[in-house]
Amino acid sequence: MGTTVIDWLDWLKVARREDTVKTRQYWIERFRKEHQHVFESPLDVPTGQIVRWLTNPSWEPQTRRSVAATIRGFYNWIELMDEDIKNPTTKLPSIRVPRGITTPAPHEVISRALSRFDDPELQRLVALGIYSGLRRMEITTLYTSNIWGSRLKIVGKGGRERLIPIHDGLAPHLFEVKSGWFFPRRYTGHRHHDFIGRRIRTALGKPWHTHSLRHRFATDLYTATKDIRAVQQLLGHSSISTTEIYLMLMTDDLDLALQQLPRY
Repeated sequence: MGTTVIDWLDWLKVARREDTVKTRQYWIERFRKEHQHVFESPLDVPTGQIVRWLTNPSWEPQTRRSVAATIRGFYNWIELMDEDIKNPTTKLPSIRVPRGITTPAPHEVISRALSRFDDPELQRLVALGIYSGLRRMEITTLYTSNIWGSRLKIVGKGGRERLIPIHDGLAPHLFEVKSGWFFPRRYTGHRHHDFIGRRIRTALGKPWHTHSLRHRFATDLYTATKDIRAVQQLLGHSSISTTEIYLMLMTDDLDLALQQLPRY
């Protein structure tokens, strides 16, 4: 890893969460390695090449935006440290993420995964998604110290903290772990979030994934309570408009709404 990259990551650690720094490290290292055969340093990569690299067809818009944020952050820091260095990302186009339709995993798919009594870890993963609505990274980094009596204390995006009541359906999966990481690696630390994501995708089957469990949590909670503020707080969203994306009105609700139109 180049000295410049190490210095940038150390600078990030002052104000960024560990998982954010790790994500930035992954993408800037990938950027550096995929260009080192042509460019001696990341500082030599021109704007046009950065744009071409960001058009990777296998990346979803959300991934592309995350990668672009990493690259912009790196070059902005370099410019901050040395004003004489030209920043090649100042004219990069902004990346918009389309507002898609929410995709809650079907109940039968979830029930099938929860019936895997031969795989307690998988059951715990799925239970955390449908009974607490945790993000993939929040699941990955869950430690027994996150249990505060009858609640889970979660530090989410932007360092925002929230307390989530432990549902009766989740409690048995949590309290069987006495101490340490809920999803430990073989020797030290916790599993990587990509590993967690693959486990859940494999168990649920296509096209369902970790966020489909979060969508199911939000949809079921709103359907039962009609309390969007409660859903917002439990999901850890700073804006209620973000929460609205996660809510899926049932077909019956849409039919009932449409029937309220007057006849002419």
